[in-house]
Amino acid sequence: MEIDASAQPGEPVRTAEQQKTSMLDILSAVVLAASALTTTYASYQAELWDGEQSALYTEANALRVEASQASLRTGQLEGADLMTFGAWLSAYSSGKGELEEFYLRRFRPEFSTAFNAWIATQPRTNSNAPPTPFAMPAYDASDRRRAADVEKQAQEKFDAGQDANKKGDQFVLATVILANALFFGGINQLPHSKRIRTALLAIAIGFCLFGMAHIAMLPPAP
Repeated sequence: MEIDASAQPGEPVRTAEQQKTSMLDILSAVVLAASALTTTYASYQAELWDGEQSALYTEANALRVEASQASLRTGQLEGADLMTFGAWLSAYSSGKGELEEFYLRRFRPEFSTAFNAWIATQPRTNSNAPPTPFAMPAYDASDRRRAADVEKQAQEKFDAGQDANKKGDQFVLATVILANALFFGGINQLPHSKRIRTALLAIAIGFCLFGMAHIAMLPPAP
């Protein structure tokens, strides 16, 4: 039986076997503590990313509602322009000058600008003229462009929410990896032979390091 030669007078004499067992206990405690702390951090980050995902999805939904409203308003205005233009065209073709002037005065300013530009192209005699005022560059489509821009922003927010969800899932995966480290580190505390304890501790250390490395590659939540 090997005796610990470094023992001080008055201290219990420990065998080499006892020293190795004590070292296994210390390493197990370190692995368990590191795994537990890292698991807490990973769980916290997963919750933060879940919150970020929810916030981004909420913003995306709000933007989509705004885009739908802008698109609906655009459709209503374009419909009104189409109706008044059709009524004017009917009056014009029927030679009803007074009724024609009546509809001209009721064109929206935005449509009136495009209409005057279209008339200037002499559509009756110019085969290259645009078919209607709606095809003129001067026809204001700002609401439609705004709806498209807002829809694009909504999609970007949704994609960012998807990305946040993936990052949160990766932190959850890290907690699963570290749970294995806690499991093997825990059963290592039970009475086993030194060989089995060493093997269990090696597995626990492997899972712990793997979990930490996995977390190190993930960005923290904003």
